[in-house]
Amino acid sequence: MSNDHSNDNCKSSVVCMLRNIFAKTWLKWLFPKKENTLPEVQALASVACCSLPSTSSTVVCCSSPSPSSTVACCSLPSSSVSSCPPSSSSYSSSSPVARCEPAPSPTPSKPSASPSARRDTVPFTESTNNSLLAVIAAKNADTDKFIFSNYTAVDSLTRNTNNPLHNLEGVTGIIAWNDRKYGKPKGTQLGGYAITPRHILSSRHAAYVAGDKVWFVARDNTLIERTVIAHQSPLYRSVSYNQGDYIIGLLDSDLPDSIEPLEVLPPDFYKYLDNTEFNDTTWKAKDVFFVHTNQKEQSLFSKLNNIIFRVFEDPDPLTYNPSNAGYFQRARQSKNAISEWSGPVIGGDSGSPSMFIVGTKLVPFSVWSTAMVGNFFGQARNYNDLNRLIVDTDAKAGISTGYTLTDIDMSEFKVYSQSVPNSTPSSYSASSPSASRKPVHSSTASICSTASICSPSTSCSTVTSSPSPSSTPAKK
Repeated sequence: MSNDHSNDNCKSSVVCMLRNIFAKTWLKWLFPKKENTLPEVQALASVACCSLPSTSSTVVCCSSPSPSSTVACCSLPSSSVSSCPPSSSSYSSSSPVARCEPAPSPTPSKPSASPSARRDTVPFTESTNNSLLAVIAAKNADTDKFIFSNYTAVDSLTRNTNNPLHNLEGVTGIIAWNDRKYGKPKGTQLGGYAITPRHILSSRHAAYVAGDKVWFVARDNTLIERTVIAHQSPLYRSVSYNQGDYIIGLLDSDLPDSIEPLEVLPPDFYKYLDNTEFNDTTWKAKDVFFVHTNQKEQSLFSKLNNIIFRVFEDPDPLTYNPSNAGYFQRARQSKNAISEWSGPVIGGDSGSPSMFIVGTKLVPFSVWSTAMVGNFFGQARNYNDLNRLIVDTDAKAGISTGYTLTDIDMSEFKVYSQSVPNSTPSSYSASSPSASRKPVHSSTASICSTASICSPSTSCSTVTSSPSPSSTPAKK
């Protein structure tokens, strides 16, 4: 007790304070502390030491004395290895150790702008195959492939609720009937579908022309009638049907919300395909499935063979040019996961859509031209043609609807670096959804009273109108 009391008195004394300071200074002089010259080992308070296997080792991970401390792994030259103080729990007098500083608190990083850096994306082909196989699971191909349970007359059209496409967005945008005299019953041939609330797309050689009536059917079986008031094709001369065999028809009024225009693939769709599967500008598909319809309004499933892009960027986006038009080829029927849902494409099926299933949406990429071939719309040349045709068809009717193609949202899909001609392997960013993609023409471009091609400089060059495409479907 007396000693404790005397110490308390000493602490309050100036003399004792000076004595303590002198003692501490004397001890530091006798036992100097070695300082490390490396800046990264200055903060040592919360870091334990860990043994190095040998004095020549240059890499060591430091252990943390408490759960709240974060410690970095250090890469140090052997000259920085020093003895660990006896207070360290991992101290070994026989092993030199490196001492590391606590790692700085991680700073949240912004999402990388590079598509290749995204880790949450999936391959498009894998996703669309999974979606397609899911809709036919537990379905009966013999009875459920029919889109309509009653397809005998326009006034009796009734949707088959067991059809795999019934609940998919876009199915109501497929034309169900027309007033032309083709098919059995009449009005069932000539396929097509809505790509805006005011425009339909079909094949040029089996076209809807001004004056034709078309019918759509809502999910509740409400019949929607519209009349084509103008039409326009790119007027390419082709005997192989793989260049410009498509035509736009303008309807007399907008479709109601119960009829869903189909979204389309973006013009740079090639970026979403594995670049190791390309041979120059041709993509060789590997077990990739798609769905298409026919004149009986059946949902049939096929396998892609390849897509011939020809170009990845449109070198002349303001003009019609058949030399760069891309197309696809389907594979011949074989035994696979969709065999019981497969069927041939025959004369009279022209214009019917070929579509991927993307999530819960039908996404068309073509209209049938021949039994094995169709123009491919997820390619810059053909995509630009369609947007230009919308503008030109409007101009023929003396109006401007302002509609353009609507791209499907591709943000969830992996973007591949393309290493083939006419592309930039790693400079592209992911496509973002666009509810109304800008048309090829500038917003300042003038709309001429006659069919024309308008440039962004607002000057127009009149295009000589050609006879309407034949309304008789070509035999394949």
